[in-house]
Amino acid sequence: MWCCGKKAVEAAADADDRPLDKPNEEMSMDNQNFAELKQQCLQAKKLFVDPTFPPGPRSLYFHGVTPPGRENIKWKRPMDIVRHGKPSFIIGGASHHDLQQGKLGNCWFIAATSTLATFDKKKFAKVVPHDQHFNESYAGIFHFNFWWYGKWVDVVIDDFLPTVNNGLIFCKNRAQPNEFWAALLEKAYAKLHGCYESLDGGNIQDAFVDLTGGISESFSLHNRKTLPPNIYELIRKSLRMNSLIGAAIYLPENSAHLSEVRLSNGLYQGHAYSMTGMVQVQLHTGDAKVSLMRLRNPWGRGEWNGPWSDRSPEMKSLTPQQKEKLHLVALDDGEFWMSFEDVMKNFDEIAICHMHPDALSAEMMTDSDKDEWYVTMFHDAWIKELTAGGCGNSGFESLYWTNPQFYVELTETDADSTTGFCTMIISLMEKEANRKQKIAINLDVYRLRTKFPVHLNQKNNHQLSIRQKKEADIYQYNREMTNHFNIAPGIYIIIPSTFQPYQEAKFLLRIYTKARITSGIVDKNPTIPMADGPTEEPFERLFRVYARDEKMGAREMKRFLADFSYKEFKRELKFSLDTCRSILAMMDRNRSGKLSLEEMKSAWKEIKVYHDLFLSSDRNGTGFIETYEMNSLLQKLGIRVDNNVLKAIAIRYGGMQKAISWTDFIQISCKLTTMENIFEEYKVSPQKDVAQFTKAEFFNTFLLY
Repeated sequence: MWCCGKKAVEAAADADDRPLDKPNEEMSMDNQNFAELKQQCLQAKKLFVDPTFPPGPRSLYFHGVTPPGRENIKWKRPMDIVRHGKPSFIIGGASHHDLQQGKLGNCWFIAATSTLATFDKKKFAKVVPHDQHFNESYAGIFHFNFWWYGKWVDVVIDDFLPTVNNGLIFCKNRAQPNEFWAALLEKAYAKLHGCYESLDGGNIQDAFVDLTGGISESFSLHNRKTLPPNIYELIRKSLRMNSLIGAAIYLPENSAHLSEVRLSNGLYQGHAYSMTGMVQVQLHTGDAKVSLMRLRNPWGRGEWNGPWSDRSPEMKSLTPQQKEKLHLVALDDGEFWMSFEDVMKNFDEIAICHMHPDALSAEMMTDSDKDEWYVTMFHDAWIKELTAGGCGNSGFESLYWTNPQFYVELTETDADSTTGFCTMIISLMEKEANRKQKIAINLDVYRLRTKFPVHLNQKNNHQLSIRQKKEADIYQYNREMTNHFNIAPGIYIIIPSTFQPYQEAKFLLRIYTKARITSGIVDKNPTIPMADGPTEEPFERLFRVYARDEKMGAREMKRFLADFSYKEFKRELKFSLDTCRSILAMMDRNRSGKLSLEEMKSAWKEIKVYHDLFLSSDRNGTGFIETYEMNSLLQKLGIRVDNNVLKAIAIRYGGMQKAISWTDFIQISCKLTTMENIFEEYKVSPQKDVAQFTKAEFFNTFLLY
């Protein structure tokens, strides 16, 4: 810790396999819609007061009770705090100098935010929407975005801030006291965690992840032998790739101090610093070079006073040009330089949050080798007496196998691999219900000898699987553990666990791969025999991975069809969400909005017919057919339409190129089939091509389906 001062499987079936760069689904905290609430306040000419995070003790302290001696805290809006001029949200763009830590032990959050504000303006703008002001549209309401266990969450707040003697007591901009984005962001983060007190002590890598959705890894500097041999190159490259980096010094174990302790070298124990730069400096003595690292104290003051500090002999020996390259300013602004060796000697831990898995320590790729990554996510839980099995220590060996088990089927080797291996990066993140609880977590990966997923237990695991080696084979109290595997194609079982049995917590499992995978939850009571024999059909097995309650909606169908088409045709057929809705409407006889396994099997038979028919016209494999070919193809499907319908199809789907894509072809075919079935259902008589609808029936059929 970086300090300053129901069912067994809750939602495990909710796996999501998507390209890494695709935005995750967004949601609002407490169902508060920022735009709607602001508009209501403007119309009523009232300033917003947040009922879910009110200005009072409940928002400050865990138990909602003000401790003795702190009764003088007053909640004020920025307009009542500013003494001269008007309050501003952001003045001249955000930078790391905008944040100075206040009387709250959240240096880990301040350091992470200042790093993001400096190195990734685009992601910073995602977290801190810049279209917020104290102008004529001011309504006392603001909002911020955080990545919260797999989803981006929009957190709405009012602008009441805790003060003493009319001054902010927490995060502020000392140089420009009229600027308030940092203080408001801190309040939104406190709301996300429950109260301000919940931010008192934490890990900088957790804040990095909450601000970006990246994946973090940390390195203990206590033993240089356990560090990656290329740690210097890893840090250098990570900075180049805009990864966020922090460094920390721990308080000694059993320390009587509850807050930071200043050391003689100017650094502080129990404190986190952000890393903001790295450079090599040529010394005057021969060809020697020294590697320097720039760090920043989130307080905006308090610097290292050893070699290469602002006024050190080493720094004074540099030429004016070298000093200019370092942007050297001999002020106590909290930013300073240290040699790489001194950083390794004086800090206890370095944490890195990567926006792209290529920068992870076990795989140092060149900057040009940035392939598309896919991420699969599972939300699950360790529950006492059900799935909280612990690590399998003596006396609890059999209990270990009750932990949740997930399978991953790797079928494609990495495109750039010369060894025929696959890259798989696994992140296990505890969903902290209480930031003060201590739970050590880790995971194991087993390669199966079988051709199908099977639940491992104490009796069968040696016969059916081989445990894979991993980088971090120890349980850690970090919120997130990341492991990197370079393994052969096959079926693997992932078992996340806590160190102690019976410890309850929810968790998020993220799996990064360079190709699409088949994955899911392993059934604890498998019907598959241990010896090779009859197995469940691949179609049925994959259906159960994506279906919920044995039913599949359009969104689940989209991912299912992408995966199964690859298995069937050795290439992925693209299905848009609208196309999947058309398929669903065609096969959904009872209009439930979902398809059963049997209905999905029938749908796949139809899709294969459409696919083969489309390929018969797309002889060159372009993925398109000419619009004039539609009539003959539809007739082969038993669908007869007149020239007006064909003309409408050509106008709507053909475009200027007069070509129809595969996904449009299947959508057209499904829609026409559905419309014909509906028409037959509402025909006036078998002899007449006339159908009769009420207005409600018309809407229900043609609008909804």
